[in-house]
Amino acid sequence: MVAELPCDDDGGSFSATAWVNAALRDGVEESLDMHLSVLLTKLQIAAADADAEIQQVALELAAVAPKLAREIGALREQASALRSELNSLTIEAQAISERSEGSVAVLRETLSAQRRLASVCETLASAERVSQQLLSAEAAFERGELADSATHVSELSESLGALGSRGGELFPTAGSRLDRLRASLLEVLQPALLRAVAEQDAEAMRGHVRVYRALGCEEKVRTCCVECRQGPIFEQWNAAKRGADPAAGGEVSGGMTTFWGFLVSYTRGEQAWIASVFPGEEAMLPALLVDALGSLKPQMEALLLAALAAKPNVQPGISGEAAAGSAFPIFYVSEQAVACSAAVGGLLGGVHSVSVQEAILEPFDEVRTV
Repeated sequence: MVAELPCDDDGGSFSATAWVNAALRDGVEESLDMHLSVLLTKLQIAAADADAEIQQVALELAAVAPKLAREIGALREQASALRSELNSLTIEAQAISERSEGSVAVLRETLSAQRRLASVCETLASAERVSQQLLSAEAAFERGELADSATHVSELSESLGALGSRGGELFPTAGSRLDRLRASLLEVLQPALLRAVAEQDAEAMRGHVRVYRALGCEEKVRTCCVECRQGPIFEQWNAAKRGADPAAGGEVSGGMTTFWGFLVSYTRGEQAWIASVFPGEEAMLPALLVDALGSLKPQMEALLLAALAAKPNVQPGISGEAAAGSAFPIFYVSEQAVACSAAVGGLLGGVHSVSVQEAILEPFDEVRTV
């Protein structure tokens, strides 16, 4: 009979009674007493082996225990030392943070003071520059160096603008001195500007444009040019009006035809001159012509109406050269005005020509309604 001894593989569900019954059931060949005796002997041997094994394991554990105790103690000491070091580092970090906050506050105040000093230095440098520019501008004006004086005035104006409200505090009289100097420059420059416009001196005009731009008054040059260059138109009209006045025995066709011819040649010459002085200012000449013709419109209408009253025999079917010698040549004059309008419009081109063409023909609108 072979009986399997109990082992640890039973998973904790071992039953001694069940094991004994199973051992006695398995094919018993000898007597029961003998079988029990053998089974008891096997159990005693197994118990002795288990006891010996337990003692061996206990001895091994006893031999290892001191080493484990020493290692555990060392680990405990290391953990304690690490905890102490960590506490020291925490305290040190707090101290550094407190010191750093104080240092940062000092550094922040230092940087703020540095910025204030830099601002003061910049203001002083600007103030010195303003003072030098003001003196240079006045000295150049006294020497008659108008272009240099205007350049210094432009720089001075920019420097005062950069200082803002501080400029008035540092230089309470600089603004008024600058205005007086600018006015004096404009007053001195005006005769030369008028002469350059009258003589159509392109080189001198370009110099005036630069100087007036530096003074911030470039528009004055354009205004002066428009007003002064209308003079030849008015002069030519006065001559044409005297020759075309019916009350003085003149012919309206002759005087006004001469005027329309002059207007075409005038437009051609002025266009080239203005382009050389004011490049890109295509609207300047049309504005000049429209303004001048608008001023002359009442006189033109009056002259045409006087001619109409003096020669009431209208011959609308006559045109061209026949109309010029007819009893009422106003139709010929209107044809000349239309031709002038077309020629001037062709020279000017673009959208600006339309207003000029309308200004040329407007005086005849009043005559058509009579």
